[in-house]
Amino acid sequence: MIDPARRYLPMSMLEAVVDSIAYAKLNVLHIHMTDDQSWPMQFETFPELARLGAFSFPAHTYNATALKHLVEYSRLRGVRVILEIDTPGHSSILALTKPDVLTYCEGASYGLNYENLDPTKNGTFEYLRSLFQEAATIFPDDYLFLGGDEVATTCWANNPNVTAWLKAQGMPTDASTLQAYFENRLTTIVRTDPKISKEVIVWQEVFQTAKDPVTTLGKNAVVDVWKGQDKATLAAVTEKGLRAVLSGCWYAKSFEFQFLHRLR
Repeated sequence: MIDPARRYLPMSMLEAVVDSIAYAKLNVLHIHMTDDQSWPMQFETFPELARLGAFSFPAHTYNATALKHLVEYSRLRGVRVILEIDTPGHSSILALTKPDVLTYCEGASYGLNYENLDPTKNGTFEYLRSLFQEAATIFPDDYLFLGGDEVATTCWANNPNVTAWLKAQGMPTDASTLQAYFENRLTTIVRTDPKISKEVIVWQEVFQTAKDPVTTLGKNAVVDVWKGQDKATLAAVTEKGLRAVLSGCWYAKSFEFQFLHRLR
């Protein structure tokens, strides 16, 4: 995994990473493209995302031409490229361009007074549908990484609009129920929309917070176990019949940043 949302990497470095992956006989590059800190991917449908959300524009962004080049560069070296747009947490950067799809939470992280995407609004899901439709034209892999980690559940719990919506729907006012609702609705869109039509990968918190993970995610979802050597969660995922990726053995050692520093 590489993380240009927190530390922008020029295309030459991305190519070096791909070369190194191929030398090591690995075959998947996971790009954690978006986070609270920045939004470096340019979208034709929503040009303001990178214009306002990148560390600087256009210097610290990737346009469609550059990303398609990276996908083809990787393909020729036997490497798949999987895009992650982190949802519903790690999304506060959208406050700069689309605050109406976020949950208002005064004093929230990064000084933007917003935290998670707001699952109570249909507009949130239609916005994500449009994003993923365009992303699918650039990243042809069969999988899309939907995030799901470290959701600031207290923001949902403290937002009166969210709690009122839950009560009106007859749903428990606990955060795990709301995240399961979000994940189920989004994964359904990603799988069934003919312009997206991808299988999903999520971080382990999605599995851990759902009362019924298989119903929430579908039987073909992949769960990325990233919190250390978490054998218990890995066993629980596979016992449910879901597939798992174990990345915690690298993640806990900050492998990503150590690796990239060596490349410089």
